[in-house]
Amino acid sequence: MVKLNWSSYTIDLSVNIFLEDFYKAPNSILEIGVRYGYSAITFLKAAPNAVYLGIDNNTDTFGGSIGAMEWAKKITSNYNAEFIIGDSQLMNLFPGDHWDLIHIDAQQDEDGTYNDLELALQKATWILVDGYFWSTENMFASTHFLKKYGSFIEYAIIIPGYAGDLLIKVKNRPNFKIQSYSELSGAYNHDYFEKDCGGYDTFKKTEGKRLEDQRLIAAYLLAEPMKGKRILDIGCGRGELCYALAKSGADVTGIDYSKDAIAIAKKTFEGVNISGKLLFLCCDAIKFPWEGQYDEIIATDFVEHVEDSVLENILEKCADHLTYNGKLIIHTAPNLQYYQMYYTTMRQKAKEAGCYLPQNPRT
Repeated sequence: MVKLNWSSYTIDLSVNIFLEDFYKAPNSILEIGVRYGYSAITFLKAAPNAVYLGIDNNTDTFGGSIGAMEWAKKITSNYNAEFIIGDSQLMNLFPGDHWDLIHIDAQQDEDGTYNDLELALQKATWILVDGYFWSTENMFASTHFLKKYGSFIEYAIIIPGYAGDLLIKVKNRPNFKIQSYSELSGAYNHDYFEKDCGGYDTFKKTEGKRLEDQRLIAAYLLAEPMKGKRILDIGCGRGELCYALAKSGADVTGIDYSKDAIAIAKKTFEGVNISGKLLFLCCDAIKFPWEGQYDEIIATDFVEHVEDSVLENILEKCADHLTYNGKLIIHTAPNLQYYQMYYTTMRQKAKEAGCYLPQNPRT
C-alpha cells in the first residue's frame, strides 16, 4: 500500500493504480459550489500557482449562504482566483476550455450532482465529488454516472471520511461534438447489443428464437409475414425480428452497418430451420444496393440514430422500393410520450425502491 498526501486528503491506495498523475498539483481548478471558500483556499494553498474559478448561486440552499462568496474572495485574494455567481443547473457547458480539476460541491442531490458530473466530464482531467456519502440519493446518482460513462473514465477512487468523496480520473478528453451517424459505427459493438440495446435480456433468455420484446412483437404483427412476402429490416441489430419473420415464410433481408450486430445475427441464425429465406448484410442503409420492391420495410429504433438529412434520403429510397400496397413500419424510443409518461413513472418507482434513474436516460 502507498500512503499519499494531497491537499487536505490522506488516502491509502493499492499500488496497482497508476499514481504518478496524482502527485502533480493542478494548474487550473474549477469549483462548483464555493460557499465560504474553505475548499478554495485549501486547493490554492496546495497548488499556489493554479488558476482558480469558483461558481456559486449565492443562495441559502444546499448548505450555501447568501453573501458567503465575499468571504471566499477575501481569503483567496493573494491567489489567481475569480468568482462567478451562477447556477450550474442552468448551464449547458461549464466555462473555460479545460480544467485539471473540477470540484463538485453544489446541489448535493441526485439530479444536481448527476448534471454537474455530466458537465464536468466534458472539461476535466480530474473530477472530485464532495459529499459522495452525503445522502443515499447522491451516492446512487454518482455511481450511476460511473456506470453510464465508464468508457470515458480511467478509474475512480472512493475516499472515506466525513460525507465521503469520489475522485474520478477521466480517461481522455471526450469528444462531444455532434457527429455524423457514420462516425459512430464502432460504438455499436458486441457489448452494446448484448448488454445495453433494447431487448438484450430477452434475446439472451430465448437465444433469439422467440420474440418477447413488445416493440418487436408489434412490428412482427404489423408486417403480417407470410410465404411470398419480401421484407427488408433496416438496422436489424441482433436479427431476432428477421428470424421470426422468415420463420413465418417471408423472404427477409436484414441490414446493419455494425459488423458486430451482423456477426451476432449470423452466428445465432445462420443454418436454422425456417420456411422463408433469411439474409444478413453488413451495410449502411445509404449505400445498400436497393433493388426491386419490398412488401414491408421495417425500421425499429433506427430513425433516432441518424441525422435528419440521412433519414430523409432513406425515407425516399423506402418510398421508391415499396410495393403499391406496401408498408413502412417504424418504431422509435425514447420518444416524447416515453419521456413525459412512462419514464417519469419509472423514475418515481426507482426512487421509491431506493434506486436512481437520471432525468435523461440517454448519454
